[in-house]
Amino acid sequence: MKPPDRSIDNGGPSLEMLGTVGIAGVSYFFATILAMHFIQPGLRPVDHTISEYALGRWGWLMTLGWVVGGVAVLALALGLRRSLTPSTTVRVSIGLMVLSGLVGFIASGLFRTDVPDAEGITGYTGSGQLHDVAGLIGFLALLVGAFILATVFAQDPRWSPMAGPTRWFAWAMLGWLVVRVAVAVAQLVGSGGLVQRIVWPIMLGWLALVGWRMRRLGRTAVVK
Repeated sequence: MKPPDRSIDNGGPSLEMLGTVGIAGVSYFFATILAMHFIQPGLRPVDHTISEYALGRWGWLMTLGWVVGGVAVLALALGLRRSLTPSTTVRVSIGLMVLSGLVGFIASGLFRTDVPDAEGITGYTGSGQLHDVAGLIGFLALLVGAFILATVFAQDPRWSPMAGPTRWFAWAMLGWLVVRVAVAVAQLVGSGGLVQRIVWPIMLGWLALVGWRMRRLGRTAVVK
């Protein structure tokens, strides 16, 4: 049986608009990361994480980027809720995306990180600890949510083209997590920034791809 068309809902923003907000938001966040490399050139990418760009005179730009990125994830979550056939797995996966947007992006951005000293020792503050915990929760929520969404997409004819990319994305995220833990265990001080920068293009690229598919479904619904 073909699932009901939930692509159009006059009670809120269109599916195309939500996809556009998602793409624009993650693009803005990625552009902010790139720009901060030039605005704060003293923070070497190999040694410093992108969270450290939120410190200093122009740190508000990075904080704004986190918030905009979080809004983008929430918009995509809303679009998925409006376009996927309701089920327990759909609700769980969307809930995890909302958690990632609110905690992993927005809360993580609002709480500033701590900066390790020259020997790699961090004097943790309350804000720094909340930043780290929020970032971990957001990452794991997106990781688990992606594995669930891969199955959900495979069962929905409109979203089935996203099943393969989502599955590859989830495994790439899991692989990166293994590498990140290995680096931490080996205590490779000075490589944290480089390792972290590997995962962001993967995450933001997948979110943009979800937004692109959402926009396409919204346009198709309007044409009908």
